[in-house]
Amino acid sequence: GILAAVAIPAYQDYLGRAQAAEGPALLGGLKAPIAEQYALTGTLTIPAGSVTAGNYVSNITAASNVYTAVYATGINPKVAGETMAMTFATATGKFTWTCTGIADAGVKPSVCP
Repeated sequence: GILAAVAIPAYQDYLGRAQAAEGPALLGGLKAPIAEQYALTGTLTIPAGSVTAGNYVSNITAASNVYTAVYATGINPKVAGETMAMTFATATGKFTWTCTGIADAGVKPSVCP
């Protein structure tokens, strides 16, 4: 019983970390296409043909220079329905991360400040 009381929460955090990692993976895959599209056309939309959903991320949206991954419901409750964002700084061409939705340090992706 004691072993289960320790192992189950640790396993839940492990699953949550794995699920939360999909957001940075999908957003990170957009970095080069976004930067290239901006350099060529000056637009900040998600390039056509980009992957904008996964097993745990229901969709990725773009608003100006902020790209937001929305986690699906029905997954780990520490991640479900939360968001994380990647911002493109047009002046420098660099990306920064914001993870206001994922507050639990046990599941928060390492890219989050």
